[in-house]
Amino acid sequence: MKKIKLPIKLYYHKISGYCLIGAYLTVRNTFEKDFNPLKEEKLLYKKLKNNVNTVELIKLLNKNNYSTRIFSEKDYRNFTKQNNKLSNLAKNYIEVLNKFNIYEETGILPNPKLIKECLENGEIILANGVKENNPHMRIIFGYENEEFLISDTSENETFKVSFKTLKKLLKAPSGYWMIATKILN
Repeated sequence: MKKIKLPIKLYYHKISGYCLIGAYLTVRNTFEKDFNPLKEEKLLYKKLKNNVNTVELIKLLNKNNYSTRIFSEKDYRNFTKQNNKLSNLAKNYIEVLNKFNIYEETGILPNPKLIKECLENGEIILANGVKENNPHMRIIFGYENEEFLISDTSENETFKVSFKTLKKLLKAPSGYWMIATKILN
């Protein structure tokens, strides 16, 4: 029986709609010995106000010495041609990728082999999806045979799900994408 379970320290956040901050705080709380998530949470809310998006999450991880790999179904460079909020987000995304020299692979659908490879590499996976028709970030932190361990920081719970269920949870209007991250030594 093949099994990996990263020892995450789930940070439960009580404010609805801020799953990205909960995921970010969980990652740092897991990898950094003296990290104080409560103190950091207050600073983040003040700093980001209502501008919490995935680009900010990626930027924060890389500013704090994390390795980040991004796997996505779509190439978000194509969204820069649109004249709307998504276009601006795509432009910021490209700037962050270039600034931090982030590994990105497009045309990728989530698959058990890729997820297991990331986990075996010691990476926590932050995976986009939808919950109650809103964008939602979940954390994948382990597997046991063909089931995956996921957590939801907005519910303070962990679940074991099949890949079929996981794939349904990760489907978002913008396509599938995942961030694999770990702290650099």
